[in-house]
Amino acid sequence: MGSIVIGSPKFGSLHLHERVHRELTRRGHRITLLFESPSTAGFWQLQGLSSQALAQRPADAMRAPLEEFAAIDARLRGMREGSRAHRHYTQRRRTQFARLLPDCVRRLETLRPDLLLLPHRRDGLQRMLHFVARELGVRVRWLGDGLLPHTMQRDDSGLDGEAAIARRVAVDYRDTTADANLLNACLTHLLGRAEPAALSRREVHEPPRAWRLRNGLQRLLGLERDDWRSALHPPPARQDVAWQLPPAPFATVLLQDEDDPRILIDAWHAPDAVQLVAAARTAVDSIDAHAHLAVVAPTHGLHHRRAAAIAALRHVQLLPATAAADAAATGFATFTINHPLTIGAMLAGTPTLHCGRALFGLAGITHRGPCASFVDVLRGAISSGADTLRQRFLTVLLGQDHLWCSPSHPDHNGLSGLANAIESDLATRSPQGARVDYRTGPPWPLAT
Repeated sequence: MGSIVIGSPKFGSLHLHERVHRELTRRGHRITLLFESPSTAGFWQLQGLSSQALAQRPADAMRAPLEEFAAIDARLRGMREGSRAHRHYTQRRRTQFARLLPDCVRRLETLRPDLLLLPHRRDGLQRMLHFVARELGVRVRWLGDGLLPHTMQRDDSGLDGEAAIARRVAVDYRDTTADANLLNACLTHLLGRAEPAALSRREVHEPPRAWRLRNGLQRLLGLERDDWRSALHPPPARQDVAWQLPPAPFATVLLQDEDDPRILIDAWHAPDAVQLVAAARTAVDSIDAHAHLAVVAPTHGLHHRRAAAIAALRHVQLLPATAAADAAATGFATFTINHPLTIGAMLAGTPTLHCGRALFGLAGITHRGPCASFVDVLRGAISSGADTLRQRFLTVLLGQDHLWCSPSHPDHNGLSGLANAIESDLATRSPQGARVDYRTGPPWPLAT
């Protein structure tokens, strides 16, 4: 039997963690969820999951880099470095971490977990938990949204640009055998917008009215970013409005929301949407002045002034966020900061240029640099031939470093894969013996 601690999951991941909790406890393991706020821990206890909250104690920073953890939280709130608000917030947040740290050490020493799971957030609290766990010799595993819809990435160092995967080099893939069937199925799954056969959701026990009012007030004051109501229902399906790709040849620009953690953490000094599109337009002009540019809007849309500035550029067509996969896979080049659906361009063999750290970044396959260098890089990116390396890289990335388990709509196969992966990290099996079968890859078309 193994002991597992899950550090500060989001309310919206309740369905996934409730299912994982049920599966792993059935296999004989002990699960404990750890939170900063007693009220948040109380919500998860109300749902039947074992939860604890860190207690505030006399401040003791020990030798943890608390300033760095506080700065990450300030970034995630979009605060400008050097500003007065940034200084005040980081100082206050550092003091909070210093008061939480002694109890964090005590609880991990008491629980003696075999594994610490850190899902999705990438915030300062999870980094503090990671630091303490490593100091105590506890294995750490990060879980986050994968590059393809309904997948998850897993890594022992961090997520996206901070993952150990992103530090690999081409020679690491020399002994890999490419799986063309898997990669073709991944591209078909992406373009076909296939959905998993999701497991049923358990009813959420609504917290008391006083708790709900306190949560709403904390979000209003900026003390809490998570809304408990996201646990009630799965994320709504995107409304697919009518759109049409520009005439060929065209290149694609994938834009992201300004509050995307991939930008705030992995590309802090990235260009804004207008600068990125303008740089892409200049680079495309150096190849073909008559080529069009398909600009895919972020998930939450563009500010009307930026949308107007982009639309005023020559041969530019704005598309909704739902067009990202199609545009990335069919353009002759893709420009982005570090949009996850850039994986669609890579699966289709489309040259990719990006200016932020990314999970998919590998020199020789993608081309990273400031957007001012797009003009110099584009022609070489189009003519470079690294198809074998690309297939090997994607086979490892999507076949081994990704779990085919949806964070919002987990199915039986995905949940089995996640539970098996956790048991593998524990180096132990359930008392019942063999692990449940799990198949890597999309349910469709590989299932047929």
